[in-house]
Amino acid sequence: MEVRALVFDLDGVITDTAEYHYLSWKRVTDEEGLPFSREDNMTMLGVSRRESLLRLMKMKDLSLSEEAMVEWMHRKNEYFKPYLENLSTADLMPGIMAFIEEARTTTDYKLGVASSSRNAKAVIKKLGLNHLFEVVGDAYTVANAKPSPDVFIWVAGALRVPMREVIVFEDARAGIEAAHIAGCASVGIGSTGLEEADLTVPTLEGLHVADVVEQVIRQRSLSQT
Repeated sequence: MEVRALVFDLDGVITDTAEYHYLSWKRVTDEEGLPFSREDNMTMLGVSRRESLLRLMKMKDLSLSEEAMVEWMHRKNEYFKPYLENLSTADLMPGIMAFIEEARTTTDYKLGVASSSRNAKAVIKKLGLNHLFEVVGDAYTVANAKPSPDVFIWVAGALRVPMREVIVFEDARAGIEAAHIAGCASVGIGSTGLEEADLTVPTLEGLHVADVVEQVIRQRSLSQT
């Protein structure tokens, strides 16, 4: 396997906004008289706002009209946006900046972001990370969000790199599934729901790019023998 690009999910990989998503959905569900826990929120990570709502509806046995769904999603985003104003480098995930800077300064890998969020570009700008990535794919870029592979296919195309030469960094099962459907290798960051990743690590803190890439290539080789 030749590696030419590293592509990062945003929420849970570059920055930690899971709590903000939880608080935003919690406010909506409180207004609707529905219980909503952090465990519920965990099942909604890594997917689009619509898919999050569809999963919420299934969990709570809800039936909403399209008009009501649009209103709930709008309300959730309006509650979420003020949290973005408070984002800072303190919200970056452990080790991510050092890892990306090492990739930029010691390798020729192209770097991109592939997110299911409609707020991805605003978040990256707020964190001052625009200069680090050549391409940002988000929910405005493609019609189908993860676990559809579309955003990874789009980012790889924009980077002009074959998907088989991309390593994706993800924290959610939906993202790992999307990466593999696209033909990319994957690194799962976290501890749950990442069994299908080629390599799983708790965080990127203290890890070096060359070592991670080498381990991914080794695992891919083993899986193909």
